[in-house]
Amino acid sequence: MPGPLFNSWMPIPFVGKKCAKLTCGHVFKGVGEDTDLVECPRCGTQNATGHESRFRSQFETPRSSVRYPKAAAGRAIAYASAIYGLATHSQGIDFAHIEDIVGRRLGASLRVDPARIELLAVGTRGAKGAEDHSAGWLIVVVRGTSPVSSGKPRDWTLIYVVFRGSRGDLQGAKNPNGAGWGDRGDGPMNIDWRSNFDGQQVKAHWAADCRVHKGISELFASTCGEIVTHLKALVAKHPHPQVIVTGHSLGAGLATLCAHHLQRKAGISPFCFAFCSPRVGNLAFVRDFNHRLAAIRGRLWSEFDEVNFTRSVNFYQWNDPISGVGLLHKGNTGKHGFRSAMSDSIADSGSIAKQGGMAKLKRTTGEIIYYHAGNLYNTGTGMHEFTAMQRAILGE
Repeated sequence: MPGPLFNSWMPIPFVGKKCAKLTCGHVFKGVGEDTDLVECPRCGTQNATGHESRFRSQFETPRSSVRYPKAAAGRAIAYASAIYGLATHSQGIDFAHIEDIVGRRLGASLRVDPARIELLAVGTRGAKGAEDHSAGWLIVVVRGTSPVSSGKPRDWTLIYVVFRGSRGDLQGAKNPNGAGWGDRGDGPMNIDWRSNFDGQQVKAHWAADCRVHKGISELFASTCGEIVTHLKALVAKHPHPQVIVTGHSLGAGLATLCAHHLQRKAGISPFCFAFCSPRVGNLAFVRDFNHRLAAIRGRLWSEFDEVNFTRSVNFYQWNDPISGVGLLHKGNTGKHGFRSAMSDSIADSGSIAKQGGMAKLKRTTGEIIYYHAGNLYNTGTGMHEFTAMQRAILGE
């Protein structure tokens, strides 16, 4: 793959290293430079090869040259923020207010008449044998006319698929609708956090050659059939349609998996704008995602500039404990999966402090390695705040 996503490095030898399983005793004679994990032929244990730092540098070096579509991405973070209020407080999405912000920030010609914006579908999601009945994803259709400086304007349609991030608090003042929660019949279950902490890797159900985060993949599997059905009908109906998949935090991870699924299996080439995303895939997944999306460009007629934009931008905050790639994360960035299972009582506590403390105690292994998708764009500092992300992109 061309460009800043890849750099040239000298291979690191993997000769004479013993298997990580102490009782195994196998000694490796060497391994190709194109892998970060190698399976022990004797016991099956996954061993890190030492190449993961090189791959991380290739994929996760921020790209100051990324040129993203300001209006399309601005709406994306606004919708990714609004879905929280929709899920927890039944707050409708104020499209007029969002368009006013877009107009003030980027120019009146990029503002869309709110009457041409439709909240088409709101869906739920489930995992771990339970269903969360609050808004877990939504589809917004935005129709407008290209604000070109020359030539004949054309009608366009943006179809947004928006995934909600995690909610922690049980039903109460902060979360009256209990978003993120379900019940298997044995009491309340925090589906979001149990999924967040289910950090093993499994084969993607739409791409067997890739491995992805088990918990996030399970949540996505509960939504993808209905979403694809909606999208195929909308793409066939509207003029010059473009699909944009987005979300914040856990929602950004879901958006990344969804974008890859749409491109591989549904015949749809989306744009993906992920905000404060966790790392969701292994080396094979990220390589394939970058090849199919991060390294590909597409035209968005909703923008004033008649240019092609990259199909994936991964917006992060430098010191964010989830998405960040700053000095705070050096040496541990992107390694997920716990040596022992997260306590259900901690995951269901509704306390991010308890959950974070438990995660720190259960230090991550070096054999479950995740990477960010390409085209990282640093929006500044912020501790995983969608409000700070929205201010950085839309100004308020």
